[in-house]
Amino acid sequence: MGDPMIRFFVLGLFVSCLLTSPPAVAADEGEKLVIGFPEGWVLVLRDQTEELLRTEFMPKGQTAETWAEKFTVQVFNGLGDEPMPFLERALADHQKQCLETRAEPPQATTVNGYDSAVLLVACARERGTNKGTLTLIQAIGGEDSFYVLQRAWRGAPYPVDKMPIPRELFSQWVGHLNSASVCDPRDPKHPC
Repeated sequence: MGDPMIRFFVLGLFVSCLLTSPPAVAADEGEKLVIGFPEGWVLVLRDQTEELLRTEFMPKGQTAETWAEKFTVQVFNGLGDEPMPFLERALADHQKQCLETRAEPPQATTVNGYDSAVLLVACARERGTNKGTLTLIQAIGGEDSFYVLQRAWRGAPYPVDKMPIPRELFSQWVGHLNSASVCDPRDPKHPC
């Protein structure tokens, strides 16, 4: 996004990810995603296959039809994807779904020694729903799995050059994704 405040918040996410240790987790074997969830949010979807675990959380009282905010976590088991190309494809998908889109290219970073990238996409109006969306996506390429975290807002259409949510809320989004880490107690390069 061209807005200097958005760039500042997204860059703050990168710097914080590099400087912050992941929260403590049980010393179970294997790579794992470590993340907290916003207070007052509830699990509304959990879908699992051998290849994918997908969960969605929303504030209490919102539904799949009426949501205004949601947090989606996808864990792709055994997917050898890279964060930057994955987010470039995600951006292309958003551009197909939106009548007017604005985004900067994905920004590369690392999370606890793993390659990661972040993308912010403003969609002024979606095709078919006539609603605007703002989506912050973080992709993390683990050794065992590929992780995608997504915070999204949906509401009335808006001018694509304006931030549709309060800066304080966007700052909370960044802080939430900043709390995410992937760790592996088997590998000292990715401590838990």
